[in-house]
Amino acid sequence: MIKAYILITTRPGTSEQTAEELRSTKGVLQAESVYGRFDVIAKVQAVDHKTLNEIVYKAVGANPRVIHSETCIVLF
Repeated sequence: MIKAYILITTRPGTSEQTAEELRSTKGVLQAESVYGRFDVIAKVQAVDHKTLNEIVYKAVGANPRVIHSETCIVLF
């Protein structure tokens, strides 16, 4: 299993809606609206890199409220 954190910057006022949508995405273990440099932090788990790629590009990157995201893959 591959685990990762996705750090997301959203359009103003849309972080909670973005987090709610992500929570219903397969592979997303947790998604929270937060204060700070990023607006949403999502914890995800995937069986392989291809599945992780699908979460990142289809659930996050394709979302029109997402301005920017960074994916941090857990090493150990």
